[in-house]
Amino acid sequence: MNMSTGLMDFNLSNNSLRGPIPKISAPNNCSLKNFVLSQNHLGGKLPLFLANCSNLEILDLSDNQFKDLFPSWLEALPNLYILALSSNKLHGLVKTGGSAQPFPMLHIFDLSDNNFRGAFPTQYITNFKGMIGGEQEQGNLVYLSNDEQVFYATSVMWKGVMLELQKIRKALAVIDLSRNHFKGKIPGVIGDLKLLIGLNFSQNNLTGAIPYSFRNLTNLEWLDLSLNNLSGDIPGSLADLTSLAYLNLSTNRLMGPIPEGRQFNTFKSNSFGGNPGLCGFPLPRCGENANKPPPSTHAEEEDTEKGSWIEWRAVPMGYGCGTAFGLSAGYIMLHFRRPLWLMRMMERRIYKLQRRARRTRGRNGTRTRRHQ
Repeated sequence: MNMSTGLMDFNLSNNSLRGPIPKISAPNNCSLKNFVLSQNHLGGKLPLFLANCSNLEILDLSDNQFKDLFPSWLEALPNLYILALSSNKLHGLVKTGGSAQPFPMLHIFDLSDNNFRGAFPTQYITNFKGMIGGEQEQGNLVYLSNDEQVFYATSVMWKGVMLELQKIRKALAVIDLSRNHFKGKIPGVIGDLKLLIGLNFSQNNLTGAIPYSFRNLTNLEWLDLSLNNLSGDIPGSLADLTSLAYLNLSTNRLMGPIPEGRQFNTFKSNSFGGNPGLCGFPLPRCGENANKPPPSTHAEEEDTEKGSWIEWRAVPMGYGCGTAFGLSAGYIMLHFRRPLWLMRMMERRIYKLQRRARRTRGRNGTRTRRHQ
């Protein structure tokens, strides 16, 4: 295979291809713009020839079985718009290869569902110039093929649901690092990526607080930070993000009252569940459990009286049963001519039981008259 033939679009997605990608020779500045092999069963290493394709705009290798390190050798590509490597077996650290401006045009950065570990890749986030400030670009991402416009397509996790995008808006800016093993704090510099529409850092080992700089993400439509170890309060300024339609902060260690008003009034309790320290709508009100009245003493007194009633009734019942048992035993002895000494011993025992029973009944009768 030779990429010097002017090939621009290489798309074999959604098939049943297996094995490694064969070696492909590509000269510098190869014409390839779109390289998509998503949703196959391909494995092995990532294709190194792509480093020579400076015109490459979309690289989508998601939903395969590639087993490799993060391809930092792609960071110098000046036109790369989408890097989608989700759902593979990629591993190791995500760190820059030393380029002065890594991924300068990147708008979709999807590393979800891999085995990446280590510190949060702040060095890349800082240099995503394509997501920082300025006016949002209009229209869809296209390229020309035989003088005709061809729309780029890809898949992204959109508000918690995997969505196939047949047309990609130029304004779309998404970072998805979910389902990995990243650790450390979320850097405040993310607040500089003002064109961000979607942000998903769920199911990692992130710690620390939610950055207050998130208030600058005025175009943000969905935010998922669930299943981490984030602590502290929820910044009240998040309630001012009027574009925010999906929020998931569940299963962290967040504390304090949930901000009120605007978008936060539309979120359900599952957006905040699994944070025992959180309170306020849509969870129980703050201080609600702390102000619960103590149990009623009247109920305790009533239970005590009932217990006493059962206790005193049980005494004569026990003696009554003992008397009946003794009489039955005496009858058996008389009938079968048992020894005289045994009969006398049983008679004395029966007499004592009867006398105790009479005393008990007498005491109960006296108590009843006093209560009357």
